Amino acid sequence: MSNATATRRATNANAATSAMPGGVVTTRRRAPMRIIAGLLAVALGFVVGAVVLSSLNKAVDVLSVARAVSAGSVLTDADLTTVSIVPADSLHVVTATRTATTVTVRITGHAQQVVPGFDPPVSVTVSVPVERTAA
Repeated sequence: MSNATATRRATNANAATSAMPGGVVTTRRRAPMRIIAGLLAVALGFVVGAVVLSSLNKAVDVLSVARAVSAGSVLTDADLTTVSIVPADSLHVVTATRTATTVTVRITGHAQQVVPGFDPPVSVTVSVPVERTAA
């Protein structure tokens, strides 16, 4: 290596130099675009991970009794609350939707297994009109 090349590399304002044994001068060039690209790749990894984790959330909102009620009593809005659960495979969740005129209830599950290995899914949907009472 010539002295002119070593001097030119040593005096480069954008490069950090270090002397190696034997008088060899090495340079470490800073690559700001590589640093920025690396930081963007890390940030993109966090975003992708967050999206994947949020899509894995299998929680559903269900109605739950907010306080003890006696059998046969009429439930009011104060008796019910909404909770978020992740249902197990053995837990069957009943979904319900309500409009101004109808309530629709959907029950899904599996029929009792009679033939080994045959586990047919069952789904029932019922819609009824909403009863209005004068207060």
